[in-house]
Amino acid sequence: MPVVRLVRVAVLVLTASLCLLAGTTGRAQTPASPTAPLKLTWQQALDRALARNPSVVVAAQEVERASALIRQARAGWLPTLSGNGSYVHASPPRPPSVAGIPRDTWNGNLALQVPLVAPTGWMNEAHARDNRDVAQQGAADVRRQLAVAVGRATTMRTPASPPAWATAWTRRAPSRSCAATRRR
Repeated sequence: MPVVRLVRVAVLVLTASLCLLAGTTGRAQTPASPTAPLKLTWQQALDRALARNPSVVVAAQEVERASALIRQARAGWLPTLSGNGSYVHASPPRPPSVAGIPRDTWNGNLALQVPLVAPTGWMNEAHARDNRDVAQQGAADVRRQLAVAVGRATTMRTPASPPAWATAWTRRAPSRSCAATRRR
């Protein structure tokens, strides 16, 4: 029995020492002090937020989409050119009675359609332009909201540095309560 107990204690000590050793090597790789907070100007913070915010990216893509819809709507009143062609080859030789018809026949036509009056196309383009203006205003609004959020974040004080009036008030607060207690 004492040998089994001795083996258990040895295994426990070995495991504990390995855990401590692994813990110290892991701590040695990490820096002892946390990195200092990154200090940015308001413009740098705004540029960084505009580059990384997904709402700004979506708003810019909506403006691109609206511009593409203008081009698509414009196609309704632009001229249209269409053409087709055909080729016929008679594989067996034709009988001499049909000597006037050639063995190979080519046929082709082109059609150009120019709409003189296209009110539907014009209105579709006008609506698409309005939609692009709305998308541009939405993108500007997203950028404006982000600028406000960045401004609030950069002017927000941390608990480590409260405003001057708060520190002065808290320094005087104990003396006020003591004076109030003495008056009673």
